[in-house]
Amino acid sequence: MIPKEEIQILVDLGLTVSQATVYLSLVRFESASARTLSMVSSVARQDVYQILSALEELGLVERILAKPLKFRATHIKNALTVLQQRVSVRTSDLNKRAITLFSQSKYWDIPSKGSFESFFEVRNAYRDDPSVKEALAKARNTVRLLGSNFRWPVWFSFMDETISASQRGVKVQILMSAHQKALPPSINDVNIETRFSKNIRGANVVIFDRNKVTMWENSDAEQTAHLPVKALWSNHPGLIELFIDYFELKWNSATPSDGFITEVSESQ
Repeated sequence: MIPKEEIQILVDLGLTVSQATVYLSLVRFESASARTLSMVSSVARQDVYQILSALEELGLVERILAKPLKFRATHIKNALTVLQQRVSVRTSDLNKRAITLFSQSKYWDIPSKGSFESFFEVRNAYRDDPSVKEALAKARNTVRLLGSNFRWPVWFSFMDETISASQRGVKVQILMSAHQKALPPSINDVNIETRFSKNIRGANVVIFDRNKVTMWENSDAEQTAHLPVKALWSNHPGLIELFIDYFELKWNSATPSDGFITEVSESQ
């Protein structure tokens, strides 16, 4: 009787249970016929022939041309080396295929659970907020801005960084409420997409790639000029995906801008 733990090791290295059973049965003989192996392994004789052929292709079994036809097992040390190499090749190939597949997926830039600690933080948001400027500087793919109040100073205090991100190839999308049809004219000169919607309510949000999101409470310009507002920051993948889905829902139903009609000063 072949110990189950020995069979399991070979199964983990890529053999089927029947292949592992027949191979380990053959190891116990200097050579053996298919009939003998069928009896000691309890595997049907017709199946033993197919299994021996498969093991021979793997380099784990040799034929002895005699009457009756007999088979010899490769030494277990060599067999393990062969199987380990096959696992290594298979794993390497699987890894390459996985990278090719998932690098084209929207989930590629979501940090894996083991590579970061997710956080939820409430911070103060000031004019010239260094946290926002740092996140904009690190953005590599997309920056999405959604707001119902673009007239308050915090937005304009990092507009230069937003323009700079666009100039280095980051896709910038700005979605604002319909009555806010005004931004600095300098934005017209760079590749920044803007749209307007009548259905934006509540907080102002910025999504940096798929790595980080911040959401400010809505405040009027006069208050923000003197007191900080509260801002939620997070890198939690689930929360970021919710914000992205919400943004895209609003974006797809919004009206593309036809240019900026005026410049809004920080005092407004």
